[in-house]
Amino acid sequence: MKKPRGGLSRRKLAALSLSVGVLASLPAAGGERESPWGLLRTAALWQGEAFSVPRRDPGKAGFGARGGFELRGLAADSLALALGISYRWRETGETVQTLPGLDLEAGWRLRLAGQAALQPFAALAAEAGQGLSLRFGAAAQLRLRGADWLSLVPSAALPFGDPGAFRLSLALGLRREASWLVPVPPAKAEIRAEPELFSPDGDALSDTVRLWIHSRHRSSVSRWDLSVVDASGSPFRRFSGSGSLPKSLLWDGLSESGELPNPGEDYLAVLETRDHAGREESSQTRITCDILIVPEGDTYKIRVPAIRFPSNSFTLNPRESRELYEANKAVLQRIGALFLRFPDYSLIVEGHANPVWRGDPERFEREQRTELIPLSEKRAETVRQALVLAGIEENRIRTDAKGGLEPLSDAQDPRSVAKNRRVEFILVRNP
Repeated sequence: MKKPRGGLSRRKLAALSLSVGVLASLPAAGGERESPWGLLRTAALWQGEAFSVPRRDPGKAGFGARGGFELRGLAADSLALALGISYRWRETGETVQTLPGLDLEAGWRLRLAGQAALQPFAALAAEAGQGLSLRFGAAAQLRLRGADWLSLVPSAALPFGDPGAFRLSLALGLRREASWLVPVPPAKAEIRAEPELFSPDGDALSDTVRLWIHSRHRSSVSRWDLSVVDASGSPFRRFSGSGSLPKSLLWDGLSESGELPNPGEDYLAVLETRDHAGREESSQTRITCDILIVPEGDTYKIRVPAIRFPSNSFTLNPRESRELYEANKAVLQRIGALFLRFPDYSLIVEGHANPVWRGDPERFEREQRTELIPLSEKRAETVRQALVLAGIEENRIRTDAKGGLEPLSDAQDPRSVAKNRRVEFILVRNP
């Protein structure tokens, strides 16, 4: 092909000139936070380019121009996708090689301090006569004013079928950004626990709870937080993340500091979400901790909501406290069901009482001998008889009276001394 007279100089002049594409910005009615819409950012860009092919013709440069349309915020705020059309040419002897092309580019925009940004990218390009090539580089961007940015783009292109046509380029251009509103449907997220009753004690039965998260539009979520709180409302365990909601989370039952939950206590799993339009939603479900079996040396201690008794009483059905009886009845039923899973073990029922004179050794010894030991023995025997009636073999259960030797609470605190009037359970392997 013969070089057209004056054609090349006009093309060079066109490559060095810059033009700006203008996109209208749509305002968010009522403000972005209250609007049921999300925000996409677009940019129109034009670049003039100089390039060389070092291995083919060292020192000889080609020129070109590229226009494109970029979309950012579709899947992530920093992810930028661009479609570009390019036209490049270079002299090869007496001819001019023209390279019209089309490319699809993906980049990640990093906002720097001040009015600057850096956008590494990779692109798949197709050029007439060259086939497909991989292009990669980084765009250094500097805000000029308003929505206008100056862009300096060093890059390299490697054709798949002709490594010898490796090309280095340097482009200078302008980009103008605009914001568009797109619909973001509400996430409508709901949380469900499975199973609702679990026991994280390492016995391979209901040790974990699966927190299932159902949502109509997971991709609408920009930030989510899932907190497990105890009966008092205090945080126990927390999960959080950004981007689309996960389908489920697995909780091992432990707190942030590695503590086991309290047996018999209800916990709330609270899911809070924020979508791309700024709307916030909340959902919650209840999780109940079952009885726990905790190894202690060669034995297992069964952690249950303690069976407690009124002061100076050993009956499970006191007329003055129907609620106490019902709570104890549920615990006894769970103990009976659990014991069937341990045929090689016997059960020790430990009775405890509240010491009044623990700070006085002489009075405590007399109180222990004459009051606390007999009382705690009767409490343990009452529970043993109830378990026998529930179907547990009588010869596999024995009692142990601890009296006031192992209090859980200070006897001077009237609000918590009830914790000391209790029965506990120990599993011991048969010889």
